[in-house]
Amino acid sequence: HIYMGYPESMVEWNDLFRSIMMCRDVDEEIAQISTDDFFREFCQDAEYAKDFSAADMKAVMDTAHLLRVHEILNNDRDACSGRDSEEDNENTLVSEKKDAKKVIIGKRHIIEAVKKTRPSLLPKDWRMLHRCYKPFMSHDVVSFGGRENQSNTDMAMAENMAVRLKTSLR
Repeated sequence: HIYMGYPESMVEWNDLFRSIMMCRDVDEEIAQISTDDFFREFCQDAEYAKDFSAADMKAVMDTAHLLRVHEILNNDRDACSGRDSEEDNENTLVSEKKDAKKVIIGKRHIIEAVKKTRPSLLPKDWRMLHRCYKPFMSHDVVSFGGRENQSNTDMAMAENMAVRLKTSLR
């Protein structure tokens, strides 16, 4: 397993959400949003979203995608039955290419998806997980070059650190 930690700041949160979001087709309004503003734009009424993991953020985008797909299907069904759609030309957010539709996610789909998604771990569970992984997470940098100049104590520490780093895949 590879441990993907939780974002530790709003900068990390925004960067992670942007990375996950860029794997999807989004409309121009979303593409124009500054990287620093994703949390503010999408999570205004959902303060709990700051506790989202990367998997939770992916779930938000999956939910937004499904919301858009259901919207397209309902609009297509309404068009086939001759009923007017409640939304003004909503199918403009669908790109047709050789009879295949490309689902383009809008800002309101992401906002609704954030409201429907909850963090996968409660704060107490997150603390427990963090305590379990803490022995494997080392922020010390170990240089393995120039071993002939290292003392026995330094080499023992480096070997111990190498085992910890190898175990944690860091």
